[in-house]
Amino acid sequence: MKNPKMVKVCVLHKKHITPEVVDDINRLLRRQHSHSLLVDESFLHDYTTRSSTVLVTAKRGKKTVGLGTLICVEPLGHWYGTIHNLIIETDEDITAVGKLIVETLISNRIGHLEYIEGGAWVQDTCLLQIFNDLDFKDRPKSRFRLKLP
Repeated sequence: MKNPKMVKVCVLHKKHITPEVVDDINRLLRRQHSHSLLVDESFLHDYTTRSSTVLVTAKRGKKTVGLGTLICVEPLGHWYGTIHNLIIETDEDITAVGKLIVETLISNRIGHLEYIEGGAWVQDTCLLQIFNDLDFKDRPKSRFRLKLP
């Protein structure tokens, strides 16, 4: 396992989007979900300038080895965030790098969020450990999904 102290975690800004970064992000997205849509520079430029999203990357040298997104949602009456696409290369210290990514998302949150949610599959022990270490509380609320055509 590689030393997590050699990983730099920061918010991805438009000026740092290169073809290599796009390739790395697409590789990570496909690792998380084999049918993930591919992104391009134009999409990432737009995505990183939205007022409701924060995209964080973890880099080892020039290679992007992890990423995470915070999406801010504003239903009537409150504002909250939800963490998505928390993906770390398997040869990295997943818990340590993932924790750095989530901490960076939290510290760069947008607006006055009431809370931040994150989801994890029961078998994803690293992600569960990250959320527990950072004081996220388990919620009994069930989430449902409708697959659209």
